[in-house]
Parts: sequence; C-alpha cells; structure tokens
Amino acid sequence: MNDDLPRDGLAENDVDGPTRAEDQAIEITEVQGLPSDAPPPSGGPGTDAEEGADQDLREENERLEEDLLRVRADFENYRKREEKGRSEFARQATAGLVERLLPVIDNFKRALAVPEDGEGHESSYRDGIRLIYKQLMEVMEAAGLESIECQGQPFDPNYHEAVALERTLEVEANIVLEELEPGYCFRKRLLKPARVRVSAPPSEA
Repeated sequence: MNDDLPRDGLAENDVDGPTRAEDQAIEITEVQGLPSDAPPPSGGPGTDAEEGADQDLREENERLEEDLLRVRADFENYRKREEKGRSEFARQATAGLVERLLPVIDNFKRALAVPEDGEGHESSYRDGIRLIYKQLMEVMEAAGLESIECQGQPFDPNYHEAVALERTLEVEANIVLEELEPGYCFRKRLLKPARVRVSAPPSEA
C-alpha cells in the first residue's frame, strides 16, 4: 500500500525541510542583532581589566628601572667623591710631613758646611749629627713612627728577627741581648722588624 503514496509529496517535504531550518537560523541571528556572517564577539570587561593590569605593571617596571639607574648614578658619584677625598687627604698628609722635614734637611746642610780643619771639628760635627737625628726622630714620631723595643726584652718573632745566637748561662734563653739594626712600626703596623742577637742555652756536651 505504501507504494501507492505520491512521490511528489515526499520530494516537496525533502526540499522544504532544510529551507525552513535555514530561515529560522537567519531569523534568530537577526533578532540577536548580529548578521549571520559576523565574527565571534571579542572579550568582555574581564579582558579590559587584564590589559589595565598589564599596563600598570609596565609602568611600575619603568619606575623601578629609573629608580635603579638613579641609585647607581648616586653611588658612582659618592664613590668618586670618596676617592677624591682620600687622595686629597693623603696628599695633604704627605705635604705636611715633608714640610716638617725641611728644617732637618737644612740642618744637614749646615752640618756639611762646617769647615773640616777647624779646632774641635770632629766633636762639633758629631754633636750636630746627633742633634739632627734627634730632630728627625721627633718629626717622624709625631707622624706616627714608633721604635721597637729590643734590649733586654723577650724575643718576639712578630717584631724581632734573630740574626745571631749567643749561648750563655748568665741570661735565660730567648732574651734579646743586642739590637743590631732598629725596627719600626707606623701607627701600630709593622714596617720593619728589628734585627737582634738572642740568648740561647749552652749546647750539651
């Protein structure tokens, strides 16, 4: 009995069905205010907020970079001022020391100018040299120079250099018996150890 159904009706339904669906889709799209071929909508308020946060971060990074460059420049200027100050201080200190040594140089010249054939020349010359030495040491000590004590002191390898030993029972061992060459410190810092002769116990037979 199904064979008796008209084929034209089926064909018409097959054609009309998809057409109506497409029409409905177009109508829905138009009702929403968008054409059927419109691209998908862009991000909403959330995207704007993220872009604003990114902009704030970029601005903050720029401010931090500027602050860092400013700090570096300030530190470099400070370092240069400190170096200049230290150099100027050292220059003034050296100039002051040299100025205090000028009278010593003048006295050396006067001692050298004493005639050699005069009466009492040797004694006067020795006295002059002794006076100049005393004056020179006063200037150096005022600048911070210190002589290392030796004679009769216990041997101290931090300040003494033993260059000779004397075996004896009269003095206990490791006592400085003689200063052979003076040693000096400058403001508590060792400049030159004193060269000394040190006592030692007699060797066993």
